[in-house]
Amino acid sequence: MEYSYYKIDPTGNITAIVETSAERNKQSRIAGLIMAADTTIEQVGFLEKAHSEAAVRLQMMGGEFCGNASISAAALMARKSSIDSGNITLEVSGADEPLCVKVQKLCDNKFLGTVAMPLPVGIETASFGSLKLPVVRFPGISHVICDSSLSVSDAETNIRSWCEELQADALGLMFLDGDRLKPYVYVRSTDTAVWESSCASGSTACAAYLTAKAGASQTVTLQNPCGELRIKAELIDGALGSLLLTGSAEIMGKHLICT
Repeated sequence: MEYSYYKIDPTGNITAIVETSAERNKQSRIAGLIMAADTTIEQVGFLEKAHSEAAVRLQMMGGEFCGNASISAAALMARKSSIDSGNITLEVSGADEPLCVKVQKLCDNKFLGTVAMPLPVGIETASFGSLKLPVVRFPGISHVICDSSLSVSDAETNIRSWCEELQADALGLMFLDGDRLKPYVYVRSTDTAVWESSCASGSTACAAYLTAKAGASQTVTLQNPCGELRIKAELIDGALGSLLLTGSAEIMGKHLICT
């Protein structure tokens, strides 16, 4: 069978969005074929019929949540509907409620997107061997905020077992150095670990952690390996009240994969 998908570049985190209907139990295999055929693709999402008034549902390959893919799907829906500026509502795996993405067309195939990200379900400290590191938990994915005390080799060796220990569907290790971020993300159901070119949920996790630590609302701009993501974090009565992520998405082309 042939599956049609769009290749989209959201701040370097190259994403495939499959528009052909695919059963959930086949999605991991299809994602693997797409990523094997084009090794620049870091993740795959599938468009499904929404169960609410949302325009569409975005189901990620491992059932995780992804902010970059959410902006990508919103950009795609905006182009299909000839929307230059407006709001696109999506259901997204790993998010309990539909998300609103504000899109603005920059040129023919490129959009700026601002998405109201899910709030963390918890921010805690966990032990990883001899290290104690902050963990920001979202529905569908958890992120560990790391520094140079964690080596790259230890990260690559241990990310799978740490994901299991945290009972997370997916785990990101966010190497944060000032305003620079290097994300390493593991998705359990597909058993894939990728040094990502940018990570929206990981950037948001860092902003949530930094804002909670500072005790004041702020806008955090993080330089990911292939681009900049901006997160406006607002505290309400001392607790995180909203996290608005802004990034771009460029639709690069449409492709087919045969299974």
